[in-house]
Amino acid sequence: MGMNAEITRPKSSVPAITGYLGIVVVLAFSLLFPRDIVDPSSMDHAVLFLLTVFGFMAVYELVFAKTYRSAETDLNFKQAFGLHKIFSKDFAVKIFGLFISLVLVSIYYAAADIYQDSWYQRFFIFIFTYWQAITVAVLAYFVFVHLYMNEVKDSYWHLGAFVLSFGKQGDRTLIRDHLLALGVKMFFLPLMFCYFLDDWYFVTNFNFVSGMSFKELYPFLYRYLYFIDLIFVVIGYIFTARLFNAHIRWSERRWGGWVVCLICYMPFWQVIGRSYFNYGSDMTWSVWLSDQSTIYTLWGGLILLLSALYVLSEAHFGLRFSNLTYRGLISHGLFRFTKHPAYISKNISWWVIDIPFIAADWTQGARNCLALLGINVVYILRARYEEKCLSEAPEYREYQ
Repeated sequence: MGMNAEITRPKSSVPAITGYLGIVVVLAFSLLFPRDIVDPSSMDHAVLFLLTVFGFMAVYELVFAKTYRSAETDLNFKQAFGLHKIFSKDFAVKIFGLFISLVLVSIYYAAADIYQDSWYQRFFIFIFTYWQAITVAVLAYFVFVHLYMNEVKDSYWHLGAFVLSFGKQGDRTLIRDHLLALGVKMFFLPLMFCYFLDDWYFVTNFNFVSGMSFKELYPFLYRYLYFIDLIFVVIGYIFTARLFNAHIRWSERRWGGWVVCLICYMPFWQVIGRSYFNYGSDMTWSVWLSDQSTIYTLWGGLILLLSALYVLSEAHFGLRFSNLTYRGLISHGLFRFTKHPAYISKNISWWVIDIPFIAADWTQGARNCLALLGINVVYILRARYEEKCLSEAPEYREYQ
């Protein structure tokens, strides 16, 4: 490259406005929703709120950003509309691949005891309650996309062909990637959905009183920021749709990437965090600064700022958030300055929140700091594995 060559940032696959619009919708509906018609204990109301946010973002992408026109979707709406495609053998094989996928998901949830816990059962109650509507929506989407795909033999087709031919047909690489993507959704969707419900209950039950101090408002503001985050996360895991150019291109294929990611989430983190990276103590920032109102406000404000940067990083994904997958390049917003704005803000916030260096004695403080440094290292490893996964895309290598 010559000395005077211009270096340009590759364009995001994700419309920048989508995430910002989602944040505005969440804030607006949180403030404007009549409090007397919102039932904090209602799962239906929580999901309706979630779908409302998704609806605004989806309309923007379809009507204004027109993400369905991207070459990455492999959809061609200029081709003739032919209903004969849904009566083809290829479509039958694809539907069978969908059926096999659902069977595998069902076996996983039935076999893993953790999903019998009442905390997780809320996710399955919702699925069983609305299974008919969910089935209609999924099949309608499958039919619509199949009609306009350039290459109809996608990963569902290859899985179906593999099973029907007893392993003689089907691209094994595509099948592997399909199963990995299925594993990501199986693990994270119920987890994040239930986290979202917990935050919904907290946010909608919070009792505002006129003239509340920063100390009284802080718990709500901190939790509310992560409530916004979880909305983007749950939407991202549900709506992996080509129509929005939000489909999974591929998943992490290295076992190390899966390990360093999954240990950061329950149920693994309950063991790993407590036994190996337990950096917490009785002395948190709020206890430490409880008698210093001005410094308390400044310190708490710094935590909220770091949390807001984390949430903004997640919002940049729009409809496309997901761990362990590549769903298109993000090069706008905070990603203009660093490849990992969410990890950086989150890891710094832990030092500010838990102040591990403040302890009963210096040896305990040192142990706490080493434990938190261990977590920082885990996230550095997550970042490195993610970069290796995403670097399979030429546009990401250019972005790097």
